[in-house]
Amino acid sequence: YDKYLKPSTKKYFKEIHPSYWELKDGGNFIVLSHYPIMAFNNHMHGAIHLYGHVHNNTDDAKMVERYKEDYERTYKKKPRMYAVGAMMPYMDYTPRTLEEILKANEE
Repeated sequence: YDKYLKPSTKKYFKEIHPSYWELKDGGNFIVLSHYPIMAFNNHMHGAIHLYGHVHNNTDDAKMVERYKEDYERTYKKKPRMYAVGAMMPYMDYTPRTLEEILKANEE
């Protein structure tokens, strides 16, 4: 959706990246994407994937949840991939830190 941002809105962002971005935050390797990626880079090595696009109670959300269940059965651990759309209850249309996102999801 970045292509639809008006120049008057873009000025409020420090950086705008493409739909896929990898970065490190402390000791965490993070994959950011507009879309959920089932086999994201370093998923088997503790990487964290934050994604949008998937809205609550949609067929896409149900598909992602089924994938997460299959992942856990196969690898005996939960995938560290989290929907961070603004409409998610724990996001509440508010910017969140990585720590807050993990706390809300890794109970």
